[in-house]
Formats: sequence, C-alpha cells, structure tokens
Amino acid sequence: MIVAIRQMKNEARLQDSFKEKLRVLQRGDVVQEILSNISGIDVLFVRCLGLGSVSVSYLAMYQLCLLKLVVDYLNQNLNERNKEESEMVEIKVSLWDPVFSHEDKEFFENHLKYTVEEEFKCDPSSVLYYMPHFPVSIFESVLTEEKPKFILANDLTAYAIKFPETKYFSQYPNCARLTKLITNKAKEELVEKENCTAVKPPDDGFQIVKKKNRKKKNSLVYQPPVIDYGFETAYFKKVKSSIIREGNNTDNPWSSAFTDMSFMVID
Repeated sequence: MIVAIRQMKNEARLQDSFKEKLRVLQRGDVVQEILSNISGIDVLFVRCLGLGSVSVSYLAMYQLCLLKLVVDYLNQNLNERNKEESEMVEIKVSLWDPVFSHEDKEFFENHLKYTVEEEFKCDPSSVLYYMPHFPVSIFESVLTEEKPKFILANDLTAYAIKFPETKYFSQYPNCARLTKLITNKAKEELVEKENCTAVKPPDDGFQIVKKKNRKKKNSLVYQPPVIDYGFETAYFKKVKSSIIREGNNTDNPWSSAFTDMSFMVID
C-alpha cells in the first residue's frame, strides 16, 4: 500500500513537472526555430536516443518536452497532407536510454503513450532521429548501423574541435565525413558571399605593383597530413546542416538543454 502511494505521488510529480516545463518551453524562440527547420520532412516515426532520466534531470525533462512539441507538429503536418484519408495517422515514438528508471518508463508509456525499446528497425527515410547531447562514440554507431536520413542532434562540428583531424576520422569516420561535408559547404558559401559583396575599385589607369617578399623560405614548414575520407564507401554523398542558433542562448529556464544542436538531412 505504501509503495503504491509513493508511486502515485512520483507519477503526479512527473506529470506536474512535464506540464509546467511544456508550458514554458512552447513559448520559446528555440522551438519555433526547430519547427521551421523540420517543416519539410515527411516521417512516420521519431526515434529518441540518449534522453537521460527525466525523473532526475530537469534538462532531460525539457528535452522530453521538445520531443512532445516536435511530435505534435509533425503529426499535424502529416494529417494535413493526408486530408483525404479516412483515419488519422499517428507518428510512433520510440525511446531508449540505459539510464531510464522504472519511473521514467512508466511515465513515457502510460502518460505519453511512447514505446521504450532498445531494438528498433525501420526504414531510415521514415524516421526522425532525436538525440540531444549524444556522445560522439554512440553517434558514430547510429550512423554506421542505422544509416539515418533526418537527425536532430548535436552539431558535428562541435565534436571536431575536440580532436586532431586524423584522430577524429580514425575513431569516428562517418562523423568526420559528415563534418567535412558540412565545413566544405560552409567555406563555399562564404567565398560565394564574399564574391557577391566585393566592390571592384574604379579603373583610374594606375597599376598596383606588390612588393616581392624576400624572406628566406623555411624548408621545415609543417604540412598537415592529407586524409582520404573514402566517401565512396559511405552511405551518403551530401548533407544539409542547419545550426539551431537559439539553442545556444542559455539565458532561459531550460539553460543548456539545447546547446550545440543542429538539424541534418543526409542523402
């Protein structure tokens, strides 16, 4: 009897926390930025990995609230595109994190009707992977084993600054390949922008002659190793990555829950 009362109190506590944080978060600019980025995707499943324990961490609870808002938004879009269908379509949500407590699982399954499962098999093109603050080693495993197309998770370039380029590729090749594609695209866009905004000086008949650099060449200049990324072996050829910039604004009740987040479409 005492155990049952305690469980009821814990469930009520989680429900109150969830409702309050959902109310606060849905007014945040970060939500609108994320929803605008995922507006064009058409999926039937959301796979959430590495959420953390919502009964322990308030950051995990805010991340769960974002999951709920994302699923509701995708459900609305899905049913608007299928107005002629006689039955409403519901996006299925699958979660897994080994740190989930019994209390967490009960809340997900009974209150939100989400499925807690370690094994998940589905067509990757029909799934949005939501992986907030995910360890790079497990991120690499997901890319290798599940080959996702749509990912709302950490910005991969944030991982890259923690490793030398050769080590990053040797340990996490798919993460490194995607990072390389993202940074190359950013450089191309920057050059294109500079070319468009550059102002050509007027032709006044004078010619600028640059002074030759007579410094002695250093024969010991460091040359970084050339890495063969082996893109021909990857399951993707290109990626579009959009950084969720408002997520880095930690002056909010959810603090760092959505820092270094990006949305990627991998093809």
